[in-house]
Amino acid sequence: MKLRIDRKKFFAYLIVSAIVAVLFYLYASNYRIDHTPQGFSGTIYIKADGSVGPATWMIHRDGDLYTLTYNIHGSIVIERDDIVVDGAGYTLQGAGAKDSMGIILSGRKNVTLRNMEIRGFSYGIYSEDSFGNKISGNIIAESMRYGVWLNESSRNVVSGNRVLNNGYGVYFEYSLNNNVSGNCISDNNYGVYLYRSSNNTLSKNNVTTNDSYGIWFHESSNFNSISENSIKNNGYGIYFLRFVNFNSIFGNNITANNSPGIWLHHSSNNIVAGNSVTNNRYGIIFSIGYLGGGSDNLIYHNNFVGNADQIYFRNITGIHLPPPPPTITWDDGFEGNYWSDYIGADKNRDGIGDSRYQITLSSESIQYDHYPLMGWFSSFNTSLGYHVDFISNSTIQDFAFFESKITIKIRVSNMTANQTYGFCRIRVPHALMNETYHITIEGAEPYYVNYTLYDDGYNRWIYFSYHHSTLTAIICDFNTNGKLSRSELVQRLGFKKEGVFRQRSYFNGQFRDDICFSLIRE
Repeated sequence: MKLRIDRKKFFAYLIVSAIVAVLFYLYASNYRIDHTPQGFSGTIYIKADGSVGPATWMIHRDGDLYTLTYNIHGSIVIERDDIVVDGAGYTLQGAGAKDSMGIILSGRKNVTLRNMEIRGFSYGIYSEDSFGNKISGNIIAESMRYGVWLNESSRNVVSGNRVLNNGYGVYFEYSLNNNVSGNCISDNNYGVYLYRSSNNTLSKNNVTTNDSYGIWFHESSNFNSISENSIKNNGYGIYFLRFVNFNSIFGNNITANNSPGIWLHHSSNNIVAGNSVTNNRYGIIFSIGYLGGGSDNLIYHNNFVGNADQIYFRNITGIHLPPPPPTITWDDGFEGNYWSDYIGADKNRDGIGDSRYQITLSSESIQYDHYPLMGWFSSFNTSLGYHVDFISNSTIQDFAFFESKITIKIRVSNMTANQTYGFCRIRVPHALMNETYHITIEGAEPYYVNYTLYDDGYNRWIYFSYHHSTLTAIICDFNTNGKLSRSELVQRLGFKKEGVFRQRSYFNGQFRDDICFSLIRE
């Protein structure tokens, strides 16, 4: 008897099977499936002898490289030095138990933890008495107490992680010489907290939307550096509490925090420089307690813009109080800060206000920024490691230093729609460029230029102004001993045409003729 097959049904079956197989493949390609063997829950050890136990199938060893092969519901205790633990994108999942720990490093050195998700513990990563370790490229989230906890641990690096929705994002206690850089530290109660921890570096992190404090240094956390971070939309931006001294806050963008951008509470000898402190409830709060402190802080080259109160001073009870001597210094003796509410003029055209900016700390105490800036301060690094500083009422973009041609190129544009006049005050290190200087704006002379504004033997200050639109400025050094080629410069700077003109200039008591370029865009 022959078995009859309905060809239509058979082909339909094949088509449906193929579709199901394709869908399953796409699902498996995009979503990692948890194949954790049922019934295992607990702690896995990477032991001092290099073995893994008890669940050996969950972590694959290849020499000193340990790679997760499954999602793990439990903790990892590391008892071996000089190894790399690679999560390979898998998750270390906690159950939210009190005092539970995701990864435990105790007395360890030179351990790298990378590429894993750590969720749902009391401590995400617990490090005690550990040195020279690296925590990078991880997601550390939903820890009830601490995302990353370092106690008496030094020379560790925490970089490139996403630290989210923890009690404390990164917590240091009695820890020295650590580096926290390039992390996203967001939506925690506290972003970064240091207690009695010194000589640490926090740089290039995004510290945002943390409920209480973005960065909090507490009690004798000294000689630390906070630089080039974006600190936005936190309760407090940066908070120094009690005898937090000799720290630097440099080059940060501190904006839209609910209370102060920076609060220094009887903390002394700190430097706050080159920051943009904008649109906070308070720009900076200074306060003292019954034990005194809070003096000899240096504040300069900052942009205080749009804060409801630029500066506020109080004691620990919140009552206005005259500050104890010595007072805060608001400039470096040459340049101060940019204040968006400053109304002074600059009749001598040097980029510094002709009158002081008054800072009223209380009815009994008035201080001054003696050299208020007429425009925003910005600083750009170069390939030789030297910075070029600008004070300008224009937006500075596309900064470039061409080492082989000893040339600086910038683009300036309006800060406001109705702006018709712009200026730049520039500090150029002699190590980058020396006399004789020459500036062109879209190939033409500036409206006004002063090449000899000031020179301290190491740097030259230059001032120039222009009628505003979006413009390109070129700053050249003509003493290049033949290095300056017109055709190469035109090509390198991206211009289409060039013209040559002779300019007669007066410099150092004598007239001279310079051969100059006009660079014209098509």
